[in-house]
Amino acid sequence: MHFYIGFNSVARWLVVAALVVSQLQIPFAKESIPSEERELIGQLVESLPEGFFTPRTVPNKSIPLQRLFPEWEPASIVLISVPVRVVSANPELMAFVLDFMRAVAQHVPIGVLYNREEEIYLGRFISRIEKDPALGELIDRIDFVESNVHGFWIRDHGPQFGLSVAGDLVLLDSIYRLLDSEAFYDPLDPPRTRFLDDLTPQFVGQYLRSDYQAESSVVRTPLYLHGGDFAADGLGNVFISEYTLLENGSDLESLELALRRYYGAESIHILNPPNGNTAKHLDLLFKIVSQGTYFLSLPPRASESSSSHERMLRRQMIRTYENNLKYLQRNLPQTKIVGLPMPSLLITSRSDRINRLKGEILNIVSLKAKVDLDIVMKGKKGTPQFDAAIDAIGLEMLLGTGVRIDLNNENDLDLAAQNYLGAGIDEYLETFVNPEAIHRSYTNSLIVTNTVNQTIILLPRFRPQDGESQEDYDGMEKQVEKAYLSEYPDARLHWIDSDEISKVGGSIHCMSVSVPLIRKLKNSRNKLKAG
Repeated sequence: MHFYIGFNSVARWLVVAALVVSQLQIPFAKESIPSEERELIGQLVESLPEGFFTPRTVPNKSIPLQRLFPEWEPASIVLISVPVRVVSANPELMAFVLDFMRAVAQHVPIGVLYNREEEIYLGRFISRIEKDPALGELIDRIDFVESNVHGFWIRDHGPQFGLSVAGDLVLLDSIYRLLDSEAFYDPLDPPRTRFLDDLTPQFVGQYLRSDYQAESSVVRTPLYLHGGDFAADGLGNVFISEYTLLENGSDLESLELALRRYYGAESIHILNPPNGNTAKHLDLLFKIVSQGTYFLSLPPRASESSSSHERMLRRQMIRTYENNLKYLQRNLPQTKIVGLPMPSLLITSRSDRINRLKGEILNIVSLKAKVDLDIVMKGKKGTPQFDAAIDAIGLEMLLGTGVRIDLNNENDLDLAAQNYLGAGIDEYLETFVNPEAIHRSYTNSLIVTNTVNQTIILLPRFRPQDGESQEDYDGMEKQVEKAYLSEYPDARLHWIDSDEISKVGGSIHCMSVSVPLIRKLKNSRNKLKAG
């Protein structure tokens, strides 16, 4: 168990200890919680480090649902989460967010969740919107919602929406933090981004109740679940991946019970998640497009500059696709399954790989030459210290290879790589492993229908990589458009450049969530039960 407590934080720790005590009492003190749910909550609380839950995060009683809302039903608002400090520093991310907002704001209102500790950056972000020719006229359709969010992925840490038997809107708040001791920390001290992102559904609930007067309740479920790894058709079918099962301790019985009690699931389907070091979320390869129609990403196209590791990943993804397709055909034979093309994984370009190779060589050579690498990489050219470091490195490579090495010359670079790494350029590129497997998927889209049943579909656009042609990507986009328009022939399609957001780990579907139509307004709470 890891405790992030400073020497002067005794008083704060006493507060946390008090929260722990109250947390441990909450699940068992409420006799109104059905016994099955009490058992689920109790097992979860007892299995986690003390202090993992607080009164704001401990699971509570379920609310009986009529159904979950599927993505394509009419929406009141589209919510997005914007880390305004990060976006303000990255022009490509800013362009992505503004493109998204231009497409949506003219169709339905937008609620932008931001971190209340980043007000200074929020002001700059709002200024960009006001000065934008398209968005400036729509500023009254954009709300800025105070919260604690730290990232883009509101789909994951935001709520799922259900309709209660009483006709109220129910926000289902699953656990976003990892269920292990590494996820524990003092919630009053940083680092706390996961803890604070986990509170997003409560900020959303507050926003809907205060700004829209919506009769809504937040139900905290005893389940680790990211929204990107969850899909529902509104008819009782819910889909998760093997990853969600694994992260819940591979306890299939408890997982099914939680999904049935809290999410109203009638049939639970477990598919295989994406392969590689990536977000293990179904929305990167699977989408329920309408009742009875599913989109499934075909295996990604092979890249001409792929390495042995990337080819292994592609073979795994072919198997994942085949297994998911067979499962759907076997268990849901009445559904229509459409395969969408998938671009190659977003990989490090050859030029960037070559630069990394240079960096690895310089790291080894600087150690041998007893030179501070920071002087070489960050020092000011022309200074005695910088010139001495360069001379020492040049001498070391001369002694090591027998020739004067220019790392910008690939023949010299190849020689240096063989001498210091034991592998030349070709072998280095062949065995290169991208730190992340970045999936670029056309299933990671957003379908938004407004109050007058007009539909827009936001689609991610990707760029060709080394050895690929724009013509190939144009052809894939035509197939994607045909597939979506076959289900929504009157929809307006909006393509949004998404390679930059993909580098962060997701795309359009990951960073947005639609709020269903508000059906019931907030009522008085004056009539309380006696005693």
